[in-house]
Order: sequence, then C-alpha cells, then structure tokens
Amino acid sequence: MRTLRLIIRPFLLADATAALAYLGDPAVMRFCEPPFDAARTQEWVSRFSAEDAPVHAVTTHAGDLAGHVIFHELGTADIYELGWVLRTDAQGQGYATEVSRAVLDYGFVRMGLHKVAAETVAANVPARLLLERLGFRQEGLLREHARLAGEWVDVVWYGLLADQHKPAIGLSTT
Repeated sequence: MRTLRLIIRPFLLADATAALAYLGDPAVMRFCEPPFDAARTQEWVSRFSAEDAPVHAVTTHAGDLAGHVIFHELGTADIYELGWVLRTDAQGQGYATEVSRAVLDYGFVRMGLHKVAAETVAANVPARLLLERLGFRQEGLLREHARLAGEWVDVVWYGLLADQHKPAIGLSTT
C-alpha cells in the first residue's frame, strides 16, 4: 500500500538493522516494552516478513524505514486493532496520521470491517490525541493494566465504528 509519502509493506530480513535503530531506542519504546537487542530484532523482523503478517514496515518513498504499523484481527473477523511505532526522527511529521488513515480506509472500505480498536498507555498523550483526531472514541480505562519499566500503568482503549469513519479520499494509491 502506498500513501502520498509512505509505503506499507511486509518486513524484509534486510530491515533488521534499521528496525533495531528504533526498536532498541528507549525513547521510542517507552510506552511499549523494553528496548530490543539485535537478536530479538532479527527474530521479530523475520516473524513479520510475510505478506499476511499483522505488523508491516512503514517506509518513505525513498526506502527509509520510518517504523511499523500493526493491524490485525481482534477476536472476530469484523473487528481489527490498529497501532504504530515510529523512529524518533519520523515522529511529528504526520506519518502516524497518514499511515493510520490509509489503514483505516483499507479496513473499512475494502475489508468491510465493523470496528477498529486501539489501545495505548494513558500517559502516551500524543497517541491519544491522534486517535481522537482520527475519530476514535475512548471506550475504557484499564487501571494498572500493564507493567512498563517495573511500574503498573493505566491503559486506555479506543474504538472507531465503520459508520463513524470518514475516508481520507486520495490518501492511498494502492
């Protein structure tokens, strides 16, 4: 899938070094999980190198790995979950918005999904604001639901129903 500035594609084994640059960065992973080492990154990239993988690489048109997008079935074929992780220097450029809109359009328009859900750590204010700009509504707060850096943190669940989605016309080219 292509957007105006990005390509969403399966990971390639050759992406491991570039993926380690962000998956191993504590600043990037602070709301996800502990930073990856080289061996874990290699295994992770290998696991997601299939066309039907739930995690896809996000690259610029020049081929630079900007991060990844997560889009997978959530218990039923009509409900999927969306997420993303971007390297530090790819943040603040609208990439998360662009890739999310393209994936949401694909899910709702082409796949006929009923709902897309998303979760984030409550302290991840930029992700929460982005989800709300995309039309997601907060559906729940799971108090002390995840453990990050040795501390229990709250997790917020969001949902977007098909009839609430406003397609981003012209954003995706494939």
